[in-house]
Amino acid sequence: MNSENTKLCKGPCGQVKVLSDFYDSRQGNAVYKFAQCKVCCGERTKQHQADNKGQWAVYGHHRNIRRHYGVEPEQYDAMGNEQGWVCAICGNPTATGHRLAVDHDHTTHRVRGLLCESCNNGLGRFKDSPELLRLAALYLEREYTPPSPPKLKRKGRPPKAPNYCIVSGCGRTDSYKDYCQKHYFQMRRASVESELPVSTIEA
Repeated sequence: MNSENTKLCKGPCGQVKVLSDFYDSRQGNAVYKFAQCKVCCGERTKQHQADNKGQWAVYGHHRNIRRHYGVEPEQYDAMGNEQGWVCAICGNPTATGHRLAVDHDHTTHRVRGLLCESCNNGLGRFKDSPELLRLAALYLEREYTPPSPPKLKRKGRPPKAPNYCIVSGCGRTDSYKDYCQKHYFQMRRASVESELPVSTIEA
């Protein structure tokens, strides 16, 4: 490996690596390479983030508002102080550990104020439309009574088919267990008499 294209990492790995494994460090017109390789720099950054979570959270927030809204940290703090660090719509502070969101016009990108998460999401769901919000307010304020439910007709049982007596020539429809009342009791009487002793029948 050509020594002109390599460099000894002064980080924990201590390995000789190609120059492309090191970040560039610009000082004026001159370009230098970091003393530690990219892997060692990454591990050092991860450890620093773990040891300083609060500091990195503030740094990430400042970076996001600069990138997405063009707002400097000093401007954000001035807006928060002006609003008393409460939502510009509902007047409530945010939950512990949460920052007020920067509200902006999605068409012109003009910053409008600081809102809590609920109000900021609510405006987005109403598409930032004042007309929709007015209609929503009228909807909430109206007095409305739902109509009575329609009366459903109960379905009755289908008519039962008539049962005819099975005794030949009878034809009665008031049958009970395949017999009309007359022939049913005659059948029962004959059945009982057949089970009695002969002495009882003669008596």
